[in-house]
Amino acid sequence: MSSNVKDSQSLLDLFIAWCDWSDMHIRIDKCCVFGMAKVKNVFSQILPVLFVSGQKIPVISLGDHFKYLGKIFDFEAKNSKAKEMLVDKLNSLLKITCAINCKVQIKLKILKSYIHSQILFELKTYSFPVTWVEQNLDNICFNFVRTWTEQPICSCVKESASLPKNEGGLNIPTIKSLSEKMLLLKRNALKNSKCSDISLLGLTSTQCTVNIDTILCSNQNIKAAQRQLKEQQHSQAAMHFYSLPMQGAAAKIVTECISSHNIALWSACLENVTTFIHNFAIKAFKQTLPTAKNLSRRVKAVSPLCPLCPRTNKQACFVELQFHCGT
Repeated sequence: MSSNVKDSQSLLDLFIAWCDWSDMHIRIDKCCVFGMAKVKNVFSQILPVLFVSGQKIPVISLGDHFKYLGKIFDFEAKNSKAKEMLVDKLNSLLKITCAINCKVQIKLKILKSYIHSQILFELKTYSFPVTWVEQNLDNICFNFVRTWTEQPICSCVKESASLPKNEGGLNIPTIKSLSEKMLLLKRNALKNSKCSDISLLGLTSTQCTVNIDTILCSNQNIKAAQRQLKEQQHSQAAMHFYSLPMQGAAAKIVTECISSHNIALWSACLENVTTFIHNFAIKAFKQTLPTAKNLSRRVKAVSPLCPLCPRTNKQACFVELQFHCGT
């Protein structure tokens, strides 16, 4: 790096001489040149010309990007290409999982254990806005979860799925929560770095991550900070889900009246049942079954009364469940 092309070539010549002395060879096909300059008081991308032993180094074209240590760099510095590649990667992984012929419980485990691990590097490397992560990555992810569990579009999938299993949830964290966790680890590394320049960088950028830095400053170590962040994320999801007048009403009563140990046993039993019973139990827990009352609420039926028999809607759905189970 230098202030002009001439100085860059001089530095490069010194490096070439050192490589020749140490019997090291520079691979031109692995090199590239990326240039920016201030032209008429405006910074713009340029096409500098640099040579190694008479060979011209490939130049990054205008508007293009290059990758260094796994991270994409471009002139705009808006991470547009990184966002596009991450969305495509997540979509591809979810579509592959969707095509697997297995129970829905296995697909949910693949999502939590494998797919999330494949995007952690990007979440930690880039500073994606939390709103963008929530509106794009989380929406893509939980649309697939909604399809797998056969829940209606009005179902509160994201918050209910992120709750732990001892509260009736699926224990699948949102990508937003994973992004906040990665940001917490990165900010802690900047704050506690032995290099004064890096620690100064972390200090001067605190205004961009107020909530994360507040959690770091209020705890003595990173484990306590992670615990506080997890509790904060859990309380936000629980408050949103339990405050719903229909979907969260039964779940709130269940978690208040039944011990978390028994709810965890119930969740463990759901791991071994068929896909139909698993999805039926989740929808019943959230009161999103296609009963006549729910269908009328969604303007899918005229009357909330059961047209088949004098039973209530819940009794009729229980009879349907018995019919499908063969009991």
